[in-house]
Amino acid sequence: NEEFLNKPTGPLGTVKCSPWSFQNKTLLIGDSAHAIAVDQNNKLYKIYLERYFSNSAQPDYYGITKVALKLMSYDGVSWTVNTVDTIFSDYIPSIYKWYGVTKIEDFLIDSNNEAYVSLMKNDYSFDLFYDFSPIIVRKYDIAGNIWLDLPDTEIVKENYDYFGSSASFALSWWSTRNLNTDLDINPVTGRVMIAGQQVSYTNTSSGWYDPVFLTGNVIKEYDGNNWNLLGNPLPFG
Repeated sequence: NEEFLNKPTGPLGTVKCSPWSFQNKTLLIGDSAHAIAVDQNNKLYKIYLERYFSNSAQPDYYGITKVALKLMSYDGVSWTVNTVDTIFSDYIPSIYKWYGVTKIEDFLIDSNNEAYVSLMKNDYSFDLFYDFSPIIVRKYDIAGNIWLDLPDTEIVKENYDYFGSSASFALSWWSTRNLNTDLDINPVTGRVMIAGQQVSYTNTSSGWYDPVFLTGNVIKEYDGNNWNLLGNPLPFG
């Protein structure tokens, strides 16, 4: 531990540890860091999504009736649930499917001790034609114990039901269009940013796949009211 703290920065393979470290003993690296964060008081938090299915014997992404978004903190010995945010899905009787939040994408805590979590959500109006799922962001004020919905990010992710296929077209499309969505803090402004894929669409087009237009990989910043594009979209490939 002492050697790690006193070691000068090397020219190759340097890992930026702040703020993804805990008590100078633990580093959050890779996928584990997407659901774990440390606040300004060096307190460790994790976010967990508990799914409830209409048929627990045959769970699937279109059978999730609701989810419990649980924020937990660690006191050095055990994890404690701080808050539970229940998010209900919408049921479409004509096709016997539930549309709602399916998974956690990313999680962070900013300098004001406000937590942000990005979530993948199946949306009937969007999913029915476009085979993509929107990414929504929820904000949690740790001190005030309040959950808030943030405005539409216009960030999307591949749809599980369609792209779970082994068809060569689906795999090819998925491999070139499936960019993970990430949250981060802008080091200059201190604001929350999201990186992912942006899409534009219309309900008036006709023809297969005409309604959806992927505009590229984007980074957006939340100014307290809206998500604003930073720079220009980056092309796929």
